[in-house]
Amino acid sequence: MNSVFKRLRDEKGVTLIELLTATIVLFLFIIPVSGFYLSGITIFQQTVSQTNLRNELDFVIGDIMQKVQYASYFELQTSNNAERDMLVNLFQSDKLANLIEPGTEQHFFTEVSTYQIAVTFDAENRKPISTVTKDTLSFEDVNYNRDSYLVSGLYHLNEATQILSLYLIIAPKSDLPRYINQKQASFRNLEELSSYIHDEKNSAPFEYIRAITTQFSVSNSQ
Repeated sequence: MNSVFKRLRDEKGVTLIELLTATIVLFLFIIPVSGFYLSGITIFQQTVSQTNLRNELDFVIGDIMQKVQYASYFELQTSNNAERDMLVNLFQSDKLANLIEPGTEQHFFTEVSTYQIAVTFDAENRKPISTVTKDTLSFEDVNYNRDSYLVSGLYHLNEATQILSLYLIIAPKSDLPRYINQKQASFRNLEELSSYIHDEKNSAPFEYIRAITTQFSVSNSQ
């Protein structure tokens, strides 16, 4: 006990070697811990991003299904061939799991037009009157957070089975690209997203880009 008090009263302090030794030991402890911490943050950011992308896609798919299935009838069309070709090229990329087979490009469309038939009765002339309302739906018109996400895609209808397929791609959107761990985590537009995916320097999987295909049955195609 006396030796402890003696050391506490010792005013010589620590030597330079002791200080360096303590510093080295401290760094040997901090470096692995900080590595695990930073790795954990990165994994958490990627998980949150993927969850948000899935949730946003659920809104998009749900909105399209509702508008198509509740229409009297619908038809697929394309008003921008350049955009359609760019999307087909994207979905044919092996980096996105070759979702579209080569040679089927002409069967994909960027828009769906829905038609609603309403019947009213003309009491004066004593006859029914039918009116048809057309609504052309591009992916820019679908219900999702346009300020935070970039969403686009293609439609494909198998006329024999009456299965409507959606090919969708989504990524975070911002006016200036954001980078996380040297990977681009947001995009300004579809052209920038396409260039990033096709760039040989960027390899799959893409933590901040999600491309999927989903299908549902229809009975009201034109």
